[in-house]
Amino acid sequence: MIRAIAAFTVLLGTAAQAAEIEHVLYRCERDVAIDVIYVESSGPDQVVLRAEEHFTILTATPSAQGKRYQNSPVLSDYVWWVEEDRAMLGWFDADKGSEETLFRECRERRLD
Repeated sequence: MIRAIAAFTVLLGTAAQAAEIEHVLYRCERDVAIDVIYVESSGPDQVVLRAEEHFTILTATPSAQGKRYQNSPVLSDYVWWVEEDRAMLGWFDADKGSEETLFRECRERRLD
């Protein structure tokens, strides 16, 4: 996860220095762990997410409730939904234009 933080800091450049960063571990069904780093800055909020041994960077997109993070709608990638201390991980298939839920019940475990 430290490599992901370093890579993300390089991607954000000087904006990362003024960003608010929070590291949260989620525990989902079947005892699956999802590691998330939330980054709030002057630009759009982003997350660095590690799930199923893959890293991705997702950007906040408009949502009627909670927060939704995704990549470009032309790329297949994870989708991360968060509301309060619960989250859901999905997979967006750009070829089909549809989203499938991978983990529905993810609960937050704060890391200090």
